[in-house]
Amino acid sequence: MRIGIISILSISLWVAPVTVAHAEFAMSEMVIDFAEDAPRQHDIEIISQDKETQYITTETFVVANPSAPDESRTSIGNPQESGLVITPKKMVLPPGARKMMRFLLLQEVPDQEKIYRIVVKPVIQGVEADKQQKMALKILVGYEALVIVRPKNSKIDLSAERKGNSLTITNSGNTNANLQSGLQCDELGNDCQELNVTRIYAGQSWTTSLPHLNGPVKYQVWNGKEMIDMTF
Repeated sequence: MRIGIISILSISLWVAPVTVAHAEFAMSEMVIDFAEDAPRQHDIEIISQDKETQYITTETFVVANPSAPDESRTSIGNPQESGLVITPKKMVLPPGARKMMRFLLLQEVPDQEKIYRIVVKPVIQGVEADKQQKMALKILVGYEALVIVRPKNSKIDLSAERKGNSLTITNSGNTNANLQSGLQCDELGNDCQELNVTRIYAGQSWTTSLPHLNGPVKYQVWNGKEMIDMTF
């Protein structure tokens, strides 16, 4: 009986090969950062990397308490409720095409920072198989863009506390700080090592481990307007 089952399975796999199709595209930007004095619209490109036509759709989420343990995301279908319009919401992307996607704010500069997550993904239109194929698999690759709307009088306010090889940075400002290009050398300026990087939202803290007990910790920090060098 076992030999019979193995033979049947082998024949089934031979006459029914799996077809794998990849749906691929790229976005020219993954973070859209609206400074308080910036234009209220921003355009990016959606770039086809597939040999087939793709059908792209978007979904908008408003994020409360981003990166905090109690973070929550609410899907918003009505742009009037979310304050953000993505156009087009649905897109046909031919092979090799480059199409524009516009992010448009409907509201004035907010009193508090607003954070959105935009899911941009292909949708399945069906996978065709030839007469000998019984199974098909299509791999879809989507993206999640971050949209930041900076508040009035936006300002970061970073303070740091070091305990041994641990560094905790707190942002007491009203807008997020994006820590980039972290570096620490030992107290003699040798053995320089790259550090973890992160985005610290307003009112939140972040802790990371350091390679050296002593030696300054340096970061480049984007505050929504400019990149500044900070040492902790």
